[in-house]
Amino acid sequence: MKKIKARDFATSFSVALFLIVGVSGVLMFFHLFDKYTKNLHEILGLLFVAIIFAHIWVNWKSMRGYFTKKIFALALFLTFLVTLGFVVDSDSKGENPKIVILHSMLKAPMESSLKVLGIDEKVALLKLQESGVSLDKKESIDAIAKYNNRSPFEIVSIMINQ
Repeated sequence: MKKIKARDFATSFSVALFLIVGVSGVLMFFHLFDKYTKNLHEILGLLFVAIIFAHIWVNWKSMRGYFTKKIFALALFLTFLVTLGFVVDSDSKGENPKIVILHSMLKAPMESSLKVLGIDEKVALLKLQESGVSLDKKESIDAIAKYNNRSPFEIVSIMINQ
């Protein structure tokens, strides 16, 4: 049986993860299968970064020549400029309206949030109690979450899914 070389391992996983992260990124851009792609893209993206470092480590001798070429410096510079453009552009737009709406919804009085979500208050409170969530501080979803040391999204998930 052939022994697997670290170089083959790092390169194979780099390519496989590149394909998955690339495809999931395109799906996210077009908001296709968002429910499935976000976590996949984020977690495998982190793994991809780790594998890329492993790939560079095991291929260092052959790769270090690339880092001294003018085309590498140009690619690095152009990538930095494009990235900087996105950062500056996003900063100039002010607060993200989605975040403003989300925070307002989570901090609003409980009955208002439940109306917006289309959830019956009695049913929601019963679901929370059945899940072991204390309702001592039920003035808002955010207050319930903080009191129970849980994420507000977990609280909403309990109310809409069970």
